[in-house]
Amino acid sequence: AMLKAGAAQGATGENAVVYNAARADLILGPIGVILANGILGEVSPAMAAAVSGSGAVKILIPSSSCGVYVAGVEECRLEEYLHRAAELAERELGL
Repeated sequence: AMLKAGAAQGATGENAVVYNAARADLILGPIGVILANGILGEVSPAMAAAVSGSGAVKILIPSSSCGVYVAGVEECRLEEYLHRAAELAERELGL
């Protein structure tokens, strides 16, 4: 999907996440990326540790489908969360 959207490179799998999380400046994704066995089991414990332990700024999108609710976060449609996350990422990157 990343390549189809125009990315120059793309990688998948546990090792790619572990390797690149340590090198990232910013990580944007659903809250499940920091949970072992999150996102219906797609996130391994090693992946979750790599993302949560990364020095990168993390912008996380709440998702009740992960079984995690964040107190104080207002209920929004996914599109609104994505819009807000993109705005935060642009601000962080100075765009």
